[in-house]
Amino acid sequence: MSELHKISGCDNEDRKADVIFVHGLGGDAFKTWTHPDDTDAFWPKWLGEDFPEVGVWSLGYAASRFKWLRYLPSWAKKWFNISKDSGYSMPLPDRAWQVLNLLSIKGLGQRPLLFICHSLGGLLVKQMLHTSNDSVNQPRIRCVKDATRAVLFLATPHTGAAIASFFDAFRVVFGSTITMRELKLYDAHLQDLYEWYREHSELPECFIRTVCYYESRKIGNVLPIVNRISAHPGVGQRPIDSEEDHLSIARPIQRDAHVYLAAHELLRDHLHDGLAELNTLEVESPDEQHERRYQHFLDSQLNRDTLFAFFGTRNDHPIPAFVQLDLADAGDVQDEDGLSEEIFRHRSGEEVYSTAEEALVKAIVKKTKVLVIIGEPGGGKTTIIRRYGTNPNLSLSGVETSFKVTYLPLQEMNDKDTEQITLVEMLALFAAPEKIDASWLEGRIQAESSLVLLDGLDEISDDEQRKKVCQWIAKSAKSTTFGKATFVLTSRTKGFRQAEQQALDTKTIRCYAKQFNSKQQKEFLENWFRAGNICDPETEPDMVMSFINGDGRGWLKQIAGIPMMLGFIAFYWERNSGREQGEREKLESRGDLYRETLVQMLAKRDEARNLSPPISAPASMELLKPVALWIQKTCSKESVEKSKFQEKIRKKLKHVPVNEYCQWLVKRAGILDCRSEVLEEDATGEYEFRHKTFREYLAARAICDMDEKAFESYLDNELVLNLGNQWWSEVLLFFIEMAAPSQFSKFILKLFDSQKNDALYAEQLIFLKRLVALATGDPVAPFRELLEKQKLTFNRQWFVLDCLRIIGTRQAVEAAAAFKNTLSNNNENRELRRKAAEVVDFSDLQEGCDIEDKVWQSGIEPGMQYLFVKEVTEEDKEMRLSMAKYPVTNRLYRKFIDYLGVTTNETLFRQKLDEIVTSKVWDSDNYWLGDYLNKKDDQGNVMALADRFRSGYDEDRRFNDNDQPVVGVSWFGARAYCLWLSLVESKGKEDNLYRLPNEAEWEWAAGGGEREYPWGSKPLPTPDYANYNGSKTQSTLPVGSYPKGATPDGLYDMAGNVWEWQENRSDTDKRFRALCGGSWGDGSGCLACSSRGYYVPGGGGYGYGFRVVRPSPL
Repeated sequence: MSELHKISGCDNEDRKADVIFVHGLGGDAFKTWTHPDDTDAFWPKWLGEDFPEVGVWSLGYAASRFKWLRYLPSWAKKWFNISKDSGYSMPLPDRAWQVLNLLSIKGLGQRPLLFICHSLGGLLVKQMLHTSNDSVNQPRIRCVKDATRAVLFLATPHTGAAIASFFDAFRVVFGSTITMRELKLYDAHLQDLYEWYREHSELPECFIRTVCYYESRKIGNVLPIVNRISAHPGVGQRPIDSEEDHLSIARPIQRDAHVYLAAHELLRDHLHDGLAELNTLEVESPDEQHERRYQHFLDSQLNRDTLFAFFGTRNDHPIPAFVQLDLADAGDVQDEDGLSEEIFRHRSGEEVYSTAEEALVKAIVKKTKVLVIIGEPGGGKTTIIRRYGTNPNLSLSGVETSFKVTYLPLQEMNDKDTEQITLVEMLALFAAPEKIDASWLEGRIQAESSLVLLDGLDEISDDEQRKKVCQWIAKSAKSTTFGKATFVLTSRTKGFRQAEQQALDTKTIRCYAKQFNSKQQKEFLENWFRAGNICDPETEPDMVMSFINGDGRGWLKQIAGIPMMLGFIAFYWERNSGREQGEREKLESRGDLYRETLVQMLAKRDEARNLSPPISAPASMELLKPVALWIQKTCSKESVEKSKFQEKIRKKLKHVPVNEYCQWLVKRAGILDCRSEVLEEDATGEYEFRHKTFREYLAARAICDMDEKAFESYLDNELVLNLGNQWWSEVLLFFIEMAAPSQFSKFILKLFDSQKNDALYAEQLIFLKRLVALATGDPVAPFRELLEKQKLTFNRQWFVLDCLRIIGTRQAVEAAAAFKNTLSNNNENRELRRKAAEVVDFSDLQEGCDIEDKVWQSGIEPGMQYLFVKEVTEEDKEMRLSMAKYPVTNRLYRKFIDYLGVTTNETLFRQKLDEIVTSKVWDSDNYWLGDYLNKKDDQGNVMALADRFRSGYDEDRRFNDNDQPVVGVSWFGARAYCLWLSLVESKGKEDNLYRLPNEAEWEWAAGGGEREYPWGSKPLPTPDYANYNGSKTQSTLPVGSYPKGATPDGLYDMAGNVWEWQENRSDTDKRFRALCGGSWGDGSGCLACSSRGYYVPGGGGYGYGFRVVRPSPL
């Protein structure tokens, strides 16, 4: 039976409105709303006290979870404090009809109504409104829907609850009631209610304001019963986190609790606005209304998250998007029939698209469903999305029709099971603040030409969830419903690895957002300073470029090609325009740049506007650091509910009351308002950092600032465990760069003492070596300590030596030499002895020498060893030569380029090249060295040799690490490197001492005439043996990263990583030079020793490198 209890003001005939509390499953009219520790904490009564002109009611009805409770005797129910109606329930439609008749009897519906409902109570209210709306011929029932002005939902399972599905599955045991069974996940009736309420609650003639809260805490060990997704009614703002469990959410103990304030605000606002009056809105056609709202929504979402928004506006003019981004093709060509120039460019890894628009047009014309844009943090991926999303009728060159655009940031799909929601439903949930109807969005995607923009796959922190979302995208893209739509997906590199590529099982074009080259950097700076009107745009860009390229600032040159980082550099330079040059040059690391940028944004911008900063920049950062680390550790997404954020900061500011905090922070702390731009509140009431790199930097800073005990605990529980987790990658990079030497040592020692190190993939090991390269102070100490341990495995010893090689200081050389002296001179320790010999001090090079029998170490090429190879040719003649242990690296190739950068050296070298041009020994059919050398630059001058031979990827962070194999070098460039080695070693006497191997020599060295792969005929290739497209990488890796894939003689990278240029022409076509070995972008079939490729001698992409041979001294 249903009962309506009077709480306050119900007998007042002049009352202005009625508020009805509706409890949920297992609740009752009083206990549901009363705090268990304080019987006076009954908030329906509080509401009546605060609004005496309003009638407050509480509905009671039977809604039991389990049938067996009904069979308890009355004395037992009384003894255990169980409701007399326990064990009984009624189907929702029946209960709704019963309650509506009860309301009619009480005369409710004659005044405006506001419902406050918990759990099942929300579904009952929606069913009542639905039934009331359909009761056209019964005015006393129909008036309830017409009178309803607002609904406050508390933990209402609009799409069902998993726990109800569980109990229903075991209903024989638990005896679940009809009501319990109606709450199953994705119950058909709940879906109908969901759609009806979403459609009818926002009609202009009967608009219902909707607010909802969800639970985030467990009851005991049970997961939250109603998650955020299910708590969303499909209209109004997104659900707000109550920071309570399923029961306490409806039982506030004080009047400053969030849910009470929400109810208070709803009632106050409606009374103030004239609650008795029907809402009237300006009549628009549905399409016009949705188009206006949606475009407003896209503008607000995309323009708030821009690099240039970090720095606001200057002189009342917004900073423009300065430079068009270039994209490089990332492979995925499926139709390699014939030898067209385009296919050659694909196979070599050269750029196929120069702009994002060209890539998109190509995807549309070829009817490729998904364009994937991959890039660095801050690399401009979202800039491309913004270019498309903020244009209401996007037009593309070469395509006749304009495009309708929809947009979804994929961090919205962080929660488990969101991939079970359809694309249209997800878009509608995200756009709910603007009251966008799902059917309208569906029609928009089904338009003649439409784009679906999916931004930030990497912001899904869980690996499995990310793969599920990729499958969800593929399913949506292949759906015939969206047959005319093209999808654009963006991600950081580490968020779109092999597993995600495989999960995205549909036709794709993958592109990489390239970094700015030097010319683009200068153009960016010119536009920046011109917009700012503070520094001279004619002279300052050159000064900044000199600063970036100055000695000792290689780290700055590395990051200056990233648009966001270049913006930081320009901002730093501009805001320090009054400083002496020496003061500017104190910037020593990326962490310093972030710190200075944040200081400027948190305080100096106020000072520049003659405003007194309300709180110092260091104090602001102290507030933000623990919040950033908390988000990193526990939230697994970028946005944070306001209540959670407030609570975190409140612990730092105990004197600030919770209910005044938000206003205080905005008006007094200077963090969230438009002057600081570090944090912002979005349209749903959640807070997020303007760019995730700010959060990552602050989180790392918080770790570095921990005391010893806290740090060691964090080291055990987070840092070591999360090596290899893409969500933590940037935080770890920042941490290592800023860590004290003792923290770095503890991190390395803890890692090697754990089992984590043995289970790392090659990609993760490479990442760890990248961390080592960033370490400051004395990074050798922990590795020296590790080598002194007696029971270190071979893999760990190898990796420690590789880290010492990367460090390359005198202390590193001494540590490696001391370790080498402990090794016995037997075959078992051969590779470790050779590895130890690779550790050299690059600042003090020696002459080449024999380091052991049949192994010669170069003095010109630091750390490069040449291994004796005995070949038996087809004529049964022995040929003796030594082959380089590794492909030529960027570090070594840059020595060659630096040599050519000296005018006298270029003159002499060009003379030698002219002799070779005359002899034609390097020429192929239709491809001549003379033509290659005479290429002209943009000014019409013949290119300098250093520029002509320089790697095309020397400024691309995917490929330009010192120890990665050089790529983007033509056959002519590889052969010129050999010429340089020959001339330097022979002091100008010989020009062919070094050369490239020919195919027969290379295949013999790789397979010994009997092995299918360099390591043997078995096992078949796996990511443990080589870097190919089956590995978890998307670029080359440092040479020597795969010890298991080495030949028995100790040659590394003979399979995968890069194709290697050969001395000879291809047997297939004499115009081309031969290639061997396969690359990081190729399938396992290209890893066989017998595999061959070929390409034009003047070309070279990101899949092509080379290694060198020399005559053996033996």
